[in-house]
Amino acid sequence: MAPTAVALAAVALAACGQRQRPPTPAPAPVPAAAPGAAPPPATAYTLIITWLPADQPPSTSQTVFHDAAACERGRQAALAEGQRLASDAAAAFAIASAKFAAGEHRYVGETAIGATDAAPVMAAAPKVIALCAGS
Repeated sequence: MAPTAVALAAVALAACGQRQRPPTPAPAPVPAAAPGAAPPPATAYTLIITWLPADQPPSTSQTVFHDAAACERGRQAALAEGQRLASDAAAAFAIASAKFAAGEHRYVGETAIGATDAAPVMAAAPKVIALCAGS
């Protein structure tokens, strides 16, 4: 008959000089809420914002609010900032592309700088994820 996993664990613990702990009792069940009862109101809301830049590791921050509306305003502001950064990157790319297409190049003296460069590449704007979680 093959030994059970519990028996093998007991042998391994005995070999290490440790004794097996008795099993812990299962946690008591959580009583169900009364039918039709409203859940308790959330007292804190956490705004979690994660920035995902193209060339760097992600960055996450958390802020606690005591009001759902304030948390939502913060979330909307973070998303608007992400949209602004994307719009700025697109505008800078459009300007650089127009100058490149028109043949405008920078000069130092009579030497063209960047005249042999390839067409400009749009910079990747960071993406933002923002959510409010009540607790």
